[in-house]
Amino acid sequence: MNLKCYIKKNAIIIVIAVIFLEVFIYNYRYWESLTFNHNSDLEITLADGTENDENKNVNITEDSADIEITDINEEVKNIYINLFTDTDSHRKGDSITIQIYETDAASATYSKLRETEIVYGIEESYYVRTHLVGESSKIKICVLNYEGHQISIERIAINANRPFILRKFRVLFFLVLLTLIALFKPGSPIYDTRLRWESGRQKLVILGIVAIHVILYCFIGHIFSEGDGWKNATWVAWLQYDYIAEAFTRGHVYIDQFEPPEALAEMDNPYDPGLRGMVMDESGETFIWDFAYYNGKYYSYFGVVPVILFYLPYLLITGEWLATFNLVILLTALFVITVFWFLYTLVKKKFPDISLGIYLLISILFIAASEVTYCVQKPQIYVVPIISGLLFDFAGLTCWLKASDGEGKVRKRWLITGAFSIAMTMGCRPQLAIVVLFAFPIFAKEIRERLFFSKMGMANTLCVIIPFIAVGVALMWYNYIRFGNPTDFGATYNLTSLDMNNRGFILDRFILGIWEYLFQPFIVRAKFPYFSVVATQGGLTTDYQGQVINEFLMAGFFAYNTIGYSICLIPRFRRQMKDRGIYWLSVCSILFAMTIMMVDTQMVGTNLRYLTDFSSILMIAVVLILLTLFDIYKSDNGYRTILLESIIIMTAICLFVNYFSLVAEGRSNELKGCDPKVYYAIKYQLFSIFSIR
Repeated sequence: MNLKCYIKKNAIIIVIAVIFLEVFIYNYRYWESLTFNHNSDLEITLADGTENDENKNVNITEDSADIEITDINEEVKNIYINLFTDTDSHRKGDSITIQIYETDAASATYSKLRETEIVYGIEESYYVRTHLVGESSKIKICVLNYEGHQISIERIAINANRPFILRKFRVLFFLVLLTLIALFKPGSPIYDTRLRWESGRQKLVILGIVAIHVILYCFIGHIFSEGDGWKNATWVAWLQYDYIAEAFTRGHVYIDQFEPPEALAEMDNPYDPGLRGMVMDESGETFIWDFAYYNGKYYSYFGVVPVILFYLPYLLITGEWLATFNLVILLTALFVITVFWFLYTLVKKKFPDISLGIYLLISILFIAASEVTYCVQKPQIYVVPIISGLLFDFAGLTCWLKASDGEGKVRKRWLITGAFSIAMTMGCRPQLAIVVLFAFPIFAKEIRERLFFSKMGMANTLCVIIPFIAVGVALMWYNYIRFGNPTDFGATYNLTSLDMNNRGFILDRFILGIWEYLFQPFIVRAKFPYFSVVATQGGLTTDYQGQVINEFLMAGFFAYNTIGYSICLIPRFRRQMKDRGIYWLSVCSILFAMTIMMVDTQMVGTNLRYLTDFSSILMIAVVLILLTLFDIYKSDNGYRTILLESIIIMTAICLFVNYFSLVAEGRSNELKGCDPKVYYAIKYQLFSIFSIR
């Protein structure tokens, strides 16, 4: 069966499944409420903490206010609570936290239930499903943390009939989701269709999947850019790329918009955060956080390439500053496209008989596991060097894969372009430039045939070396005129929460980094949003007796991506991978990823965004072993089916964990604070079936 007929055959099943989900699963509480004994004759009184105004609105005068319902004398199955009025004073997503106190056959006096909320504009939240024992005589609703605000009791009811609610976005979501499930489930002809870009239909499918990812990341970036003022950033540290671009137009390499305080220049060690704080307090002066400070001037320690390529041209052309959140979203979208290109080039070169389905499956897995979701979840200046560096890395590796035709010739245009692209990484995120060493496994055959590092291969060798020399010399000159040292990028001069000059090298720190970056499990609980952070900023719990620098942490790489443990199979299938010319490519990806992780651990500490530094590089090894397994067992239907089913399940888990963890409680720039209407829509309109509320 061809793909077109397969999709048509499954279309009616998908439509029926979506209708069933919407009518019977997501509206289960509607059908259930039809059996309730509705009670509209309630005795409602206002207790402590409230007062009525002349318009019968309720003013909250204390930290909590009580609304009491008496003389119920029946079994309470649900409570309808609408304390809002439809006025401009409330926006969709605004919430009121409440706590219900109940009496029932087991409690003659009030027993406290768990806190919950009602959310303006989300009708599902107005209905609180209660699970009491026998009849209740009275119930108290306590409004929490609303002192100084005004509410209106629009309606309160016991055993209310819930309305049947049709959510269009939910229908669309499940149409897309079930279509993708049908497309990628075992037995789909997509796994029997050989990958060919030349096929018009395949091209549409691939571009469609790419478009879904780009739209998804743009959407994530849009909703999270509402938080912490990314769109209207005022914190100076977040704007230093714009300040540098502006300084460049005046011929300066230092930030000339601010004059460092004299007290800093008088300090023996201005990088000592505790001492610096004391000196600033005594002098009454202030310094700019997260700027590099050297010889009485402020500098930016971030890589300069994004300034040259994006911020400065935008400033010169428009006269305006470039909004960093927009650039982050753009770079992430370009990274997604580049990964699809990279993996297509890789599989066509090393696994020419691979199917369209396997290619798309590993591409979707790779992007989710790369952890670049962090970039659009927190689109600030700190992720610009990371995402731009990764973009240049994978663009360069793709060019190098295309540079060899496998027949003893090297395409110099791709060689030069790849070298230049990877060289640019040095001016974004220097540690990511380690991928230049991928040249050895990528060009292993050409090196053995003396097409490099020989008189015959001199031209090819220079095509790699010259771009690095050109970019390297420019960066060294930039470093020299700033700090008097060609190899000093300025990170140690950062005015931050630690003295980067005296960070030291401590072997035991690796143990902590390995655990947190690789193996730390999620904290999971039976309440939405189910995931919560392992540690807040500076809140990491450890027995390590030394300075531990951490920002918000969620979990390690293998907790996000359990499929990553498949790299343990590489030694077992070493011979088969060598036959396909990918063994050393996979080994190098593991070594390079671990090197980056350990550099980050020693230089700074543990931070959720640093997962992005190495995850995509480590994923190269993951997809290579998966591709090898698929290739080995492609003719064995039994093993092939088991392998495919396992990979699909693990990929689905990976996708869910990586994307849903964006909703997690307590993470920096959390969704609940950025866009509460989206947060509560997810809670009440997508995940309500998992809640007993």
